[in-house]
Amino acid sequence: IANRYLNEIKNINIKLPLIRENSEHVWHLFVIQSKQRERLQSYLAENGIECQIHYPIPPHLSKAYDYLGYRHGDYPITEYYASSVLSLPIFEGMTDDEVQYVIKKINKYEVWILGRVKLLIENFLAYGAINALNKIIPLLLLPFIARLLSDPSDFGMYDMYNLIVSFGSPMVLLGIYDAMFREYFEKENMQYKYNVTTTANRIVRITSISVSLFLFIFNKGLSNVFFGTNIYGIIVVFSTIELMISANIQIIAAPTRMQNKRKIYIISGITQSLIYY
Repeated sequence: IANRYLNEIKNINIKLPLIRENSEHVWHLFVIQSKQRERLQSYLAENGIECQIHYPIPPHLSKAYDYLGYRHGDYPITEYYASSVLSLPIFEGMTDDEVQYVIKKINKYEVWILGRVKLLIENFLAYGAINALNKIIPLLLLPFIARLLSDPSDFGMYDMYNLIVSFGSPMVLLGIYDAMFREYFEKENMQYKYNVTTTANRIVRITSISVSLFLFIFNKGLSNVFFGTNIYGIIVVFSTIELMISANIQIIAAPTRMQNKRKIYIISGITQSLIYY
C-alpha cells in the first residue's frame, strides 16, 4: 500500500514521506504533508476517506511539559510539522480498489481547490450582481422617470413612497427572515426545512396583510401625516401593495438562495427589480 502511495500519488500540493538510504519503514502510519492540511482533510472526508493527525500538538506545547515554559515559536520546524502532517488510511485489510480510490481523490485535490475558488467567484458575481443591478436599474431608468415626473416635487413624493415601504418592511418581517436562515441549517431533514420555510411564510403573510390593511384603511390620514394633504392617499395605497409583495418575495425566494440556485436567484432578482421600477 505504501509503495503504491509513493509511486502513484502525483500532486504538487502534497509532500510524501522520505525514506533514508539503507533503511526500511514499517509503515504503521503513512504521513503526508500539506500546507492546507485542514482543507485537504475536509476534502477527503467529503469523499468518504477518514484521515488522522499524528500528532496535532507538538510535545513542547503539550500540558505534560508546561513546567518547562516553552512557547509558540521555540521549535518552529516541529510546530510546522504539527500543523501540516496528515495520516492517510493504511492497514492490512485495505483492498486494491480502496487504495486506488484514495490515490485518485488525492490526485484530484488541486481540481477541487480550483472548483471551490470558482464557486466562490460565482457566488460573489451572482449575489453581488443582483445588488449591483438594483442600483444600476434606477440609474438607467432615470431619464424615463424624469420625463414622467415633470414636476420636481414628484420626486419628493417618490422618496416618501420608498420611505413608507422601508419603514413598513421591518414591521412585516419581524426578524423572521434571519430566524428562518438560522433554523434552516439546524437539521438536514428536508421535512424540517420545509416546515421552517412554510412557517416563516405563513407568519409574514399574516403580518403583511395586517400592516397592509392598516395602511389601506387609513391611507388618507397617513397621507396627511406623510405629505401634509390627504390627496396623496393613492401613493400610500401603492406603498401598501409594494410592501406586501416585497416582504413575501423575500421569504419565498430565501430557499432558492439557501440551496444556492444561483441562476434562478439572478433571474428572479432582475425580474423583481424591473417590475418594481
